[in-house]
Amino acid sequence: MSRSDIEIPSPENRRGWYRFFEIMPGAITYLLYALPIFLSIFNPTLAAIFVIAYVLIWVFKSSAMSLRVIQGHRRIKYAAELDWPQMLVDLKDPRRAIEQYERPINKLQEAHRRHLQMLSDKRTLDLTPEEVIHVIIIATYNESRAIIEPTIQAIINSSGYAKNRVALFIAYEQRGGQQKATETMQLCRDYRKYFMHTEAVEHVDAPGEVVGKGANLSYCGWRLKEWAEMSGLDPSKVLVTTLDADNRPDKNYLAALTYTYCIAHDRKHKSYQPTAVYVNNIWDVPAIMRLSAMANTFFHTANSMRLHALRNFSAHAQSLDALIETDFWSVRTVVEDGHQFWRSYIQFEGNHETLPLYTPVYQDAVYAGGYWKSIVAQFKQIRRWTYGASDIAYLATRAFRRGSRVPKKDAIAKFGRLLENHVGWATSAPLLLIAGWIPLIVALTNNGERNFVVDQLPRLIAQINTGALVFLLVVLYIGMATLPQRPGHRSRWYYVNFLWQWIFIPITGIVFNSYAALTSQTRLIFGKYVGVFDVTTKSVKKAKR
Repeated sequence: MSRSDIEIPSPENRRGWYRFFEIMPGAITYLLYALPIFLSIFNPTLAAIFVIAYVLIWVFKSSAMSLRVIQGHRRIKYAAELDWPQMLVDLKDPRRAIEQYERPINKLQEAHRRHLQMLSDKRTLDLTPEEVIHVIIIATYNESRAIIEPTIQAIINSSGYAKNRVALFIAYEQRGGQQKATETMQLCRDYRKYFMHTEAVEHVDAPGEVVGKGANLSYCGWRLKEWAEMSGLDPSKVLVTTLDADNRPDKNYLAALTYTYCIAHDRKHKSYQPTAVYVNNIWDVPAIMRLSAMANTFFHTANSMRLHALRNFSAHAQSLDALIETDFWSVRTVVEDGHQFWRSYIQFEGNHETLPLYTPVYQDAVYAGGYWKSIVAQFKQIRRWTYGASDIAYLATRAFRRGSRVPKKDAIAKFGRLLENHVGWATSAPLLLIAGWIPLIVALTNNGERNFVVDQLPRLIAQINTGALVFLLVVLYIGMATLPQRPGHRSRWYYVNFLWQWIFIPITGIVFNSYAALTSQTRLIFGKYVGVFDVTTKSVKKAKR
């Protein structure tokens, strides 16, 4: 397919079925909000049944997510216990190495043993770790050196790092100003000795592009392609990781990524996804931002266990040959990370999936230099994420159009899951909190039908939600257990703040999730497209002395 076939249509060309599917998630969301009210007017008992069913479904989903958080947390611990550099060495002589793993210490090492057994049977490895070239692209706009430099240092300190096999590209924006350009080029000069190649690539905004990260990354990708060709590199052996300025890869990231890439079947048609963990500055941000950061960490930890639903998010990796075929990233969306999965899925006719790396990439919680500024920045960040609802129309019109070779059964499942996720994002928190009262309020207001079910519904819903708190307590324990080491400027009593912050769940659920999602879906209904990437302000909060 050409770039025009897989690129998102420009706003003036979005019509017909494309507009129908853009409107769909918002229409369903508003219908779900209206349904308890209308049912309460005409049949209060049926309204109560609807509310109970909705709440029970979400309690089940919440319990399943809590279980996956536990499983994902365990996998991350397992990954941290492994000697990834040694596992890379094992791939060279699997028959001899397999003897060391007669008693695997955990499930991931057991999986490593199985891989060695398969390689031993095949007697060949078509790609060795020494052949893999890593390219790291750090996308930046207005982030300071104090934000970016620790990210570069984390790459250098990764266990899979080798100077002659890692290149660094910093993609920056011309609109960031001359000072930003000078600072970026100086940063590349300062770290040149640590990489096989370093380069600062300036992106200039062009007509037809959404002002944001996707266009910046894509422009850098084309420059990367030129460099790879001039260097005589095989694109299938070049693995590209995209990082935001504040993304600090775990010490095992490069080794784990190399290992996963080498053993992957049909590796070109895979994305490689580390777990996003928002803890870099968790001790220094306001309570609401801490809570949002921990909730986001839980979500991505749980999602790493849902292989059928795993998608690209924030930091991710893909081979250069795959990126060339997808024409790199979309230049017409503010959610270029998640959209890259669907772009690849369509380009490769359904033959694409995301593999989890159970190694974290540590990221910043939102902090914009003040409490209210941080709240606004947090809302804008989640609103940008919820704009992923725009991918519903893209998937539907590409996967189901005439001549598409995407497997229809798989596409229908993915479409349904994507739609359900975004509708649930917009509706779950408000309906769980207030839907139980709607039939009773309508009955009292209109002197309508009241019965035992309607009268007892608020109490019943409250009891169900209270029971669901058990799952929250389990997740809360994991959140406390995974906090980074307490910094010296925080006392032991500061741990209490990580407990009482949970009273803000209604605020984060309704304002930072449901309202943000509703805003994005409403914009899609009316064709008010987001044309500018809201860059999340990243600030370094200095400790008080």
